[in-house]
Order: sequence, then structure tokens, then C-alpha cells
Amino acid sequence: MKYTNKEAAEILESSMKESYLRGLEMIQAFSFGNYKDAESALSFEGEDAGLILGALLGHTRSIFEYASEHMGMSPKEVMRGYGFYFYSNVLTDLEDMFAITKDYMEGSEAFEALMEGKDDDEN
Repeated sequence: MKYTNKEAAEILESSMKESYLRGLEMIQAFSFGNYKDAESALSFEGEDAGLILGALLGHTRSIFEYASEHMGMSPKEVMRGYGFYFYSNVLTDLEDMFAITKDYMEGSEAFEALMEGKDDDEN
């Protein structure tokens, strides 16, 4: 189907607006909603993924710009500060979470092996 330049521009504008609204919904639901809100916000068609990812990155930049205005810093300084925060807090929390999961899984496997061995002794 062929579109005129005006029609194509209107479709692009509408798609971008929808993507930015969907991105904002995702941020709000993931950050402040319950799991059902996040699940609903995160469901979208595969062909929309690129636009939505672009919108999320656009929101990220806008958030840094907004925060910088209120913190008296440049957006780059805010980003640098967030980078330090991420590496010292978020990343270490993720590593700790998966270390606990790994320990649990290893313990679970050892218990299963023990139980299988016990069953063999009983037969």
C-alpha cells in the first residue's frame, strides 16, 4: 500500500506518540505498579519492539535531563553518578541474588543425589 508523504508522516507521528506513551506506561508500571500492571504494560507486538525500545531510551535521556535541572548538574554528571550507583549497588545486588540462587540450586541437586542414593540403598 502506498502512502502520500502527509499520510506517512501522520502514521509515523502516531506510532511514535503511541510508543512513547507505551514506554511511559512500562516505566510507571514496572517502577510503581504491581506485577499485573507490569505484565499488561510489557505485552506488545514484536514489530513494535524497536519503536518501544527507542521510546524507552528517549525517556531515559529525558529523565536524566529532568533530574539534572533539579540537581544543579549536567545530564552527563547525573548519568556518571547513576553509573557509579549502578555498579556499586544494583549490579552487586543482582550478583548477590544469583549467588544465592546458585547456592540453592547446588544444595537442591546435592539433596536430590542424596535421596536417589538413599532410594538405591533401600532396594
